[in-house]
Amino acid sequence: MIIDCHTHVFSPDVIEDRELHARSEPWFRLLYGSGAKMATADDLLRSMDSAGIDKSVVMSFGWKSDEACAAGNDYAMEAALKCGGRLIPFISVNPSLEDAAVREIERWAGTDVRGVGELYADGQDFDLQDYGSMSTITNACAEAGLFLCIHISEPVGHDYAGKDSTDTRRLWKFLSSAPPDLKLLLSHWGGGFGFYELMPEVAERSGEWYYDTAASHLLYDDRVYSIMDRLAPGRVLFGSDYPLTRQSRMLGRVRKAGLSESQYRALVGENAVRAGLG
Repeated sequence: MIIDCHTHVFSPDVIEDRELHARSEPWFRLLYGSGAKMATADDLLRSMDSAGIDKSVVMSFGWKSDEACAAGNDYAMEAALKCGGRLIPFISVNPSLEDAAVREIERWAGTDVRGVGELYADGQDFDLQDYGSMSTITNACAEAGLFLCIHISEPVGHDYAGKDSTDTRRLWKFLSSAPPDLKLLLSHWGGGFGFYELMPEVAERSGEWYYDTAASHLLYDDRVYSIMDRLAPGRVLFGSDYPLTRQSRMLGRVRKAGLSESQYRALVGENAVRAGLG
């Protein structure tokens, strides 16, 4: 079982109206406005077939507009229902619009939705350090048993499209206040936050924190796979960040990372199944 825990899809209408959305949504313009590849759910399924991937977590986009979030959720959920369980749906909300975000989470209660995200603090105008403003969303996710996926960037190194101010320091302030039973999917290796699991005060709280490998080729060399397997055993999940990166390329990178067969099986699927994303 190979599970990609980080992909994005867009409806044909959004792809056709890319320029319109880029004018109203600065974060979307940053990531997709310059012609970056976008994909429908059917495109994703074809990619999965080509790469040999059994299931994918499917996310829409972290829009500022609650209407755009809801429309993206409708599309992702409809696609998930049509494909016999191959797509694992997450929904998008904007934490800065608390009432609308809670209504959207409640709207999908009792369905196959598994998580909320990927959320972008800079793009959606919320402050991860202001736990008071985040508590409504985190409590709703914890009560519903949903993952919360947050876009995280490392505080050092080169710039790239999508690198934002939500770094390890801001993340720790959020994590130290979040409910201990909140399941977190920290994108892009948590911006390097996993290395702090060597600190006892971090390790004692990290049982429900999971790290995805999305866009690894833009961040770290291949040693990151084995290092993080040791620092967060059972909590590293394969993610590609499709369509910004090719699923086959990212899976091939894991295959060449020098992991043992048991480590490889855990990272590309078994960890996700145990976490509830199978």
